[in-house]
Amino acid sequence: MLKMFKTVLLVFIAVSLSMGMLGCNKSAEEEAAAVPEPAAEKMVMAMVTNQSGLGDQSFNDAAWEGLGQAEEKYGIERKVLESREQAQYVPNLSTLAEQGASLVIGVGFMIKDAVAETAEMYPDTYFGMVDG
Repeated sequence: MLKMFKTVLLVFIAVSLSMGMLGCNKSAEEEAAAVPEPAAEKMVMAMVTNQSGLGDQSFNDAAWEGLGQAEEKYGIERKVLESREQAQYVPNLSTLAEQGASLVIGVGFMIKDAVAETAEMYPDTYFGMVDG
């Protein structure tokens, strides 16, 4: 009796798996009718340099390199705005937020207050600091 039960159970499992696998095959018509999903929008990660700008061989270059690695590994889009004077910090941070950056990073301790001020104006954008 137990042997017959095991045999029936094995046959039932085999038939169930076979039926399930048959349901996975799509016909050519079903494949053609399938609508492709729209490509996911790229995440934009951006940074605003301090007055040293890119080429400083310090925090600005390191942050830009890190965004480059994220671009290669995760497919993000990276942007940078270089500030030549402190008066450009808030406008540059705001510009990147308005352009739809998901994350805006301020580089350098002198940009700290500008990042805090701009973050309050754009609550849907993430802001971060390097050396702040």
